Amino acid sequence: AALIEGSLLAGNAATKASGGAVFVSATGDEEDEASAVTDDAAAAGAVEQSSADASSSPGRRRRQQRRLQGDGDGDGDSGDDADRPSALIAAAPTAPAFAFASADTTYERNTAEVLGGALAFSQAADAVLLGAGFADNRAAAGAGAFYAQGGSLSAAACAFHGNAAGAGGDGGALYCASGCDWRLRSTDLRGNRCGGNGGALFAWDARVALERCTLADNAAGRLGGGCSMANSTLSVLGGALLGNSADGADAAGGAVYAQSGTVSLGGRLDVQGNWASWGGAVYATNGTLTLVSTTGLTFTGG
Repeated sequence: AALIEGSLLAGNAATKASGGAVFVSATGDEEDEASAVTDDAAAAGAVEQSSADASSSPGRRRRQQRRLQGDGDGDGDSGDDADRPSALIAAAPTAPAFAFASADTTYERNTAEVLGGALAFSQAADAVLLGAGFADNRAAAGAGAFYAQGGSLSAAACAFHGNAAGAGGDGGALYCASGCDWRLRSTDLRGNRCGGNGGALFAWDARVALERCTLADNAAGRLGGGCSMANSTLSVLGGALLGNSADGADAAGGAVYAQSGTVSLGGRLDVQGNWASWGGAVYATNGTLTLVSTTGLTFTGG
């Protein structure tokens, strides 16, 4: 398991692959994965590799991880502190799922050439985020802040602001490739953007629950200004969907786009000022849209 607490990870870059600040793999092949991960992240500068090493005490690991900062240009130079790691890599050699937790930590201005401007998780890693902030992170192919392939995510009282995916990328802030089980509570997703689908969040073959969350002023170039789902289950209970947009002549789902899945909206949910060519607030096709409760559910101007 890995824990990052009370830290700042800023201006780091993965110039060849994914995970601008942190790449986590839960693969069972230690040697091959560690080698591949190190090769992919080496261009970012000094790399700290953390695994289930009993010789490294938790206290020592926390001190090493306290401040991981680079200048964002991918050369590994951190100005006055050039010996600081500009990427953190964690590999779990034997466990079927790798546990990662981050509390009261800020991830900002990190970049990835492929996926996950700040964090990238492969092979069903499980993550917990508490009071984490993600601001102005970028990824060229998708997942401006957070990328996952399988696994679970529990996020509470977090903020995703101003993250972006590239011109054709999906998931301005968060991206699930497949098989994810995500629950976000009291989390603010604001001003995230992508050129493809899911201005704040994109998910494929996933289960996503948003509870008392706010998605505001997010934008997608194609589908789902707030979030875009395919073959997935989405539950939005309480919170707000405000001013999200899907641009383009055939764009659909200003706040929510769902294809071949199930969408449930309810609780004290405020839906205002979202827009798209088709389905200003919500566009659902080949699936099911359910209003769980109309009490406190408000649609205005979308």
